[in-house]
Amino acid sequence: MSTVTSAVTTCPELQDALENLFPTCDNIVKNIPLTQFLYSPENRGNIEFMVSPTFAKTRDVLAVYDQIIPDSEATSISDCEGNCTATTKRGDLSTTYTMDCDGFMVEELFDPADWRQSCESNYNKVTKTILKMIAAMDNRMSKSIVTEVSGLIGAWSSFVATTGDTLVVSTELASSATPNPNTWADIDLALMQTGYCNPAFLVGGSDLYRYNRLMMAGCCASSGLNLEQMFALYGKAVAWDMHVEQALGKEMTFALMQGAIQLLTLNMNGGSETEIGYINVGMGAGTEFAGVVNSPWTGLPYDLTVRYDCRKIHLILEGRVKAVGMPIDMRPAGDYLDGVTYANIIQVTNT
Repeated sequence: MSTVTSAVTTCPELQDALENLFPTCDNIVKNIPLTQFLYSPENRGNIEFMVSPTFAKTRDVLAVYDQIIPDSEATSISDCEGNCTATTKRGDLSTTYTMDCDGFMVEELFDPADWRQSCESNYNKVTKTILKMIAAMDNRMSKSIVTEVSGLIGAWSSFVATTGDTLVVSTELASSATPNPNTWADIDLALMQTGYCNPAFLVGGSDLYRYNRLMMAGCCASSGLNLEQMFALYGKAVAWDMHVEQALGKEMTFALMQGAIQLLTLNMNGGSETEIGYINVGMGAGTEFAGVVNSPWTGLPYDLTVRYDCRKIHLILEGRVKAVGMPIDMRPAGDYLDGVTYANIIQVTNT
C-alpha cells in the first residue's frame, strides 16, 4: 500500500564493479615474460609430451647425445702406406629427464548462502575467483621458474671474456650517462661466438631493458653513430621480468636461445577447460568436477577440482611445472664450447 507524503524518496545506494568506474589496468598478472616465453609455441619442443604423454602419466626420457671428436685427436702421419689399425673406441652420453609431483596449490571455500543479497551472479563470482586463482598460480610459478632457470645457466664460449660464467657489459660510456654504442655489438658477438643457432631472448632486470628502449628511440645520434640503425642490425627481443629482477637484481639478465630451456608439466586431472561452463553453483550442484584449465596469460595447464559438499563449494587449483635444460657436457673438455647450454647470464656494470 503506497502512502502520499511530502518527503522525496531517497535514492537507494548504487553498486558497480570498480573496474567499471576506474581504469584499474588489470594488473592481476605481473610482468612475467620469462614464463610466457618458455611456454610459448615458439619455444616449446617435444620433450614435455614425451615426459608427460597424458594426464596422470609420466615417463623417464633418456636423451642420448654424442660429443664431437676434438681436433687434437687428429694425429700426424708421415708416410703414404696407409694405416690398417684403429684403437680408439668412443661411446655416447646420456641424460634423463623426469617429472615429479612437486608443485603449488591455491584454494578457496565458498558458501552460496553468503551471496543471497549480492548484486553479482553466482556464476560470475565463481568464474572471477577461478581466474584470480590462476593468476596467483602463474605469479607463484614464475618465481619458481626463475630459480630453476638460474640453476640451468651454462658457460659462454671460451672466446668470450667473462667474469666466471657472466658476460659483463656497460650500457653507458665511462663517467657519462651517454648510452654506450658498442653494447649491442658486444652482446651479439658473444652470442655468435657461443654458437647460438636460434634467436635469443634477453629477459631480466631493468638496466638492459632501459638501455634497449633508449636505443629504440635513437637517442644519441650526436655521437656520430645512427644508434637506431644499430638496433635494427643487432636487435634482440628484450623484456623486463619483475621476478628475475627481484631474485637477481636489476643489473642481471638471462640470455636464452629459443628452445634451450623447456617447461615440463604434469596434470593429474582429466577433462577439459570447456567443462567449467557447466559447473552448477546453485543448491543443486553436482558433487565434483575435476579438469584441466589453461592459464589465459601463460598457457600453463593447471588441475582444477570443484567439490560441492553440504552446501559449500570447494575450489582447488594445483600446478606442477618444472624447467629443464640441456646438459653441460655436450662438448668435450677443452673445446671452446665446453659447458655451453645456450642459457647464459649478462650483467650490466657502469662506472
